[in-house]
Amino acid sequence: MALHSKVTSVSVDSDSAERLNQLSDNVGESAAMVMRQVIRVAISREWTAEKMKLDNSRPGDVERSVLRLALSPDLHAEVSKSAGGVGVSRFFKASLERFIELHDLGDRSIWNLIQ
Repeated sequence: MALHSKVTSVSVDSDSAERLNQLSDNVGESAAMVMRQVIRVAISREWTAEKMKLDNSRPGDVERSVLRLALSPDLHAEVSKSAGGVGVSRFFKASLERFIELHDLGDRSIWNLIQ
């Protein structure tokens, strides 16, 4: 049986989307691969909405970008569980910020989970 991806739209502020694209360019991987890697690291390091103290608040007038995140059904279920009540977009944005911070600090172990 073929494994199908579940595609989810995530809304992030334009600055976060630009940082994602810059990281993608810097490491020579597609933005889609980097987005999946962010999720893999978040799940493996047990970054949950609760642990990251996330809520559903958003800054007011901020330009937003919609990204398409394709995940396996199992990974999508794990993301939904980790996001809890804050939603996948908020969870992804917080995870992306953390991931980029680790990358900028030189933590190359965030790339060890590429599948």
